[in-house]
Amino acid sequence: MRQLFLDKGSLVVKEVAQPLLNEYSVLVSVHYAYMHSATNLSNLDMQDGFLSNVPHKVKRVLEAVAFQASSTKNKKNLQPHTALGYSCSGRVVSVGQKVRKCAPGDYVACIDPGYSPHTDLICVPEQCVVKITNQKKIKAASLTTLSARAMQALRRTNVQIGERVCIFGLDVIGLLMVQLAKLSGCTVVCVDKDQSRLTLAQQLGADALYNSEQDDIEREIDLLTERHGVDASFLASSTQDYFLQAASITREKGKVVFLQGATPKINKAVWQKDIDILLSNDLVGHQKTPKGSFADIRWTDNRNMVASLALIESGRLDVSPFIAEQATLKTAKRAVQRIKKNEAIGALFSYEQVSAPHTDAIISPRIHDDAYTESVERFIPAVSDLLRVGVVGAGMFAQNCVFPYLEKSKRVSIDAVADIDVGKSKCAAEKYGIKKAFSKHEDIFNDDSIDVVVVSSGHAFHADHALRALQKGKAVLVEKPMVTDFSQLQRIYSFLKKHPHIPFAVDYGLTSSLFTQKIKAAVDSRKTPLIAHYRINRELSQDELRLQTSMGAGRIIGDTCQIVDLFCYLTQAHPISISVEAMHSSRDDIFPTDNVSTQISFSDGSVCSLLYTTIGNSGLGTDRMELSFDGKSILMQDYSELYGFGLSSRFNETLLRPDRGYETFMAQFFDRLQQPKYVPIVDLERLHMVAELTLLIDKLACEGGGKKEM
Repeated sequence: MRQLFLDKGSLVVKEVAQPLLNEYSVLVSVHYAYMHSATNLSNLDMQDGFLSNVPHKVKRVLEAVAFQASSTKNKKNLQPHTALGYSCSGRVVSVGQKVRKCAPGDYVACIDPGYSPHTDLICVPEQCVVKITNQKKIKAASLTTLSARAMQALRRTNVQIGERVCIFGLDVIGLLMVQLAKLSGCTVVCVDKDQSRLTLAQQLGADALYNSEQDDIEREIDLLTERHGVDASFLASSTQDYFLQAASITREKGKVVFLQGATPKINKAVWQKDIDILLSNDLVGHQKTPKGSFADIRWTDNRNMVASLALIESGRLDVSPFIAEQATLKTAKRAVQRIKKNEAIGALFSYEQVSAPHTDAIISPRIHDDAYTESVERFIPAVSDLLRVGVVGAGMFAQNCVFPYLEKSKRVSIDAVADIDVGKSKCAAEKYGIKKAFSKHEDIFNDDSIDVVVVSSGHAFHADHALRALQKGKAVLVEKPMVTDFSQLQRIYSFLKKHPHIPFAVDYGLTSSLFTQKIKAAVDSRKTPLIAHYRINRELSQDELRLQTSMGAGRIIGDTCQIVDLFCYLTQAHPISISVEAMHSSRDDIFPTDNVSTQISFSDGSVCSLLYTTIGNSGLGTDRMELSFDGKSILMQDYSELYGFGLSSRFNETLLRPDRGYETFMAQFFDRLQQPKYVPIVDLERLHMVAELTLLIDKLACEGGGKKEM
């Protein structure tokens, strides 16, 4: 299928693989997608600009030099293969098993939370989709996301009937705000430098219009409002001048709202008035909380879309002026150039309808019990010194850990990368010189040239992706956690039990760290049981909190499985009981699994406790472990400081850079793959024991606490 990209500053159309559909998502055949000036176009090179008269070969050299210079200094600002898109509408082709709000054949409008609707097919989470009741409005419905964003900005101020509002910048969102403010019973003032947009705003109901380059805005609005000022100002298109004017014309105790992308500086003049400065974020499709009451989550992104679509379908919100400019992928370049030159306010892209693709090509298959009886190919180490690696998932862990290690390793080559966000896979391929970039994970599993698969996809998919790679006879290294529920544990354990010859590992790197090895050597000769206390102190960011709410679970499974493995490694004993206490809180931002105290008793008499908290301060550090045995004590802080009490002074050590053992673990894994017989770093029984303990901690924490005998 085709997709529109911003590739090194140029607009290109490329062929990409069909997206994968998971059980919570909806696959949509895009009919119409809307593009406007705020849609990833700030980095677009105008092909009719200063290079237009330069000979082609010279132009290519100049572009290459310019791109190399910019990427060397600021590589992140101009990434290749940036997917374009924001708001679209189309017809549902297929839905995941747990989707309830729509069905194949429904017409829907979609948010694009990074899933790029400027393509033939788009796969989005269920909460990013709203159903269109009137099929004739499918074109207009492509602006649903934009109108929902405008609606959310108005909600930030709680505007009431009779209030005066001023909108600075009349792009599509600004003009939609004009209509929504009028529907709310407000007097609407508009400011822009483009006279044609001011005229359009007047046609849409604006009460007063001012040209920012010709009129004395402050004086005119002062007279209009009887020197009181407007109740609220909205910066739909932001400049520093707009912000200063907005602060000046807004009344005392009034509000100034910045839509996403506005980054003005607050100078001394602004402090002369007591006003509220608010931010209105872009839509991303997340719910505030998955289990809250209707009152708690009343205006989610999805409900704003529902309300906006109802206004569009009823005709009370007129979007016809914005869809007059229509384009296809073939005419995309011309349409975008008109938008960049302000000759058009936006463009409606139409797509050929896509028939329902084969289900097995788009749905991640479940691994059934009968699959374990199938024969699998035996893993054979590469004849050459290089092992050919395929990476599934190009997210933060892969970017920060997997790719940097594999790139500098002399024993492996990265041959392929796959991610459902094809933009990420193409960016990774470009950055690390990877030959193949896919959006379908199956392409890596079915590639006979791949020796090793590194699974770095979403936590919930680790087990399924690992099993599918194992069934193809690949060696597999999976990012922690190995599993996220007991059914996954049963499937992967049964498979590995029946096929012990296949190399498999989970990245429990802490046991390979320098400090852990020193601690292990010290405790191996102990005479008494071990008392160990480990504290994880994580201060969650807003992005992590949003991720948690969308997933409906805390992070304890992914964060603590490696600590449980560390306890098993140090004690070399079997757990006999587990006790969990979880914090009880009515706050929406504190999950039951976010603040947990766990105690594990082992068969040798050792007792290990784990405190996991997200309400502390990051200045305290993240990891701290204390151990006591034989009249001796050990303190380890953040894998950078190690102190022994009752031990030789040579035991103490401080590192300039924390060593969490990941690189050592990876080196051990690939070294063992090239041996005649693979010897696992962590044996299967310990993998099963660690996963079972971790899932029990999560289960008991969700239940508010409890005790379990093993």
